[in-house]
Amino acid sequence: MQKTSQGICRKCIDKEIEAYHTVRDYLHDHPDDTIYEVSENTGVDVLQIEILIQSGRLEQAGLKILHKCNTCESIISQGRFCSECNANVCGKIDDLPKTFARPGKIESKHEIETKMDDRFHRFTRK
Repeated sequence: MQKTSQGICRKCIDKEIEAYHTVRDYLHDHPDDTIYEVSENTGVDVLQIEILIQSGRLEQAGLKILHKCNTCESIISQGRFCSECNANVCGKIDDLPKTFARPGKIESKHEIETKMDDRFHRFTRK
């Protein structure tokens, strides 16, 4: 077995490409099918289809397939998260600076240096 730069053997890459083409061609004719219907009718494993969805390859080809949100498992047609979970994550990201901010006033560089001078003696080499 010879591995490629992706750490996957050539045979497995070829299988993944074949699965992609099978799913892509099927979805052109059946755009409203769920991931389970696509799997049942194409023979491509649900896990492989989920990997194609998460990698964004199907979306880049202009195809949408009904699948579960990675967080709440509601049914969505594109992306990894539903709009509600996406907004929740974005809100948490926006709150991060507030979470890690220290209470009280922020001291200036001069105030910090003044305090340091009071605590430590600086030795200079001659």
